Amino acid sequence: MFTGLLVAAIGGTGLGRGGLDLLLVSSFMVVLGALDDRFNLPPKVRLFAHLSAAVALVYSTGYVVRDLGDLVGLRELELGPLSLPFTVVSIVALINAFNMLDGLDGLAGSSGLVALAGIMVVSSLGGLPGTVLVAGSMLGSVAAF
Repeated sequence: MFTGLLVAAIGGTGLGRGGLDLLLVSSFMVVLGALDDRFNLPPKVRLFAHLSAAVALVYSTGYVVRDLGDLVGLRELELGPLSLPFTVVSIVALINAFNMLDGLDGLAGSSGLVALAGIMVVSSLGGLPGTVLVAGSMLGSVAAF
């Protein structure tokens, strides 16, 4: 699945520096997953690797969650200096949430399809062709799986 994503993403245009960083961190996560499947890595090792990948992704791309929007109906809830740790914890939580879903037949794939379709729609409306390309490539590989 990941090889198909790499071929589509690298062969496409408009990926940009952030997309390449995402593919590099994703490659690390694929290798980690293969090692975990083969050697059943301890949870502390996996958590350290997930944290490392999340920090690398945030620092290489510069993308962070700066605010939580208008949650309570008064004004946007700004995260300020907590934006970096919030983003890293959110990434690690998402990785582990999908890892827990992976044990149930088809649930991780189905959840991934819905999320990737949403990312494609929002990215296309926002004029982000690189993100649409990566999300579409991932959607196609998950659907085929």
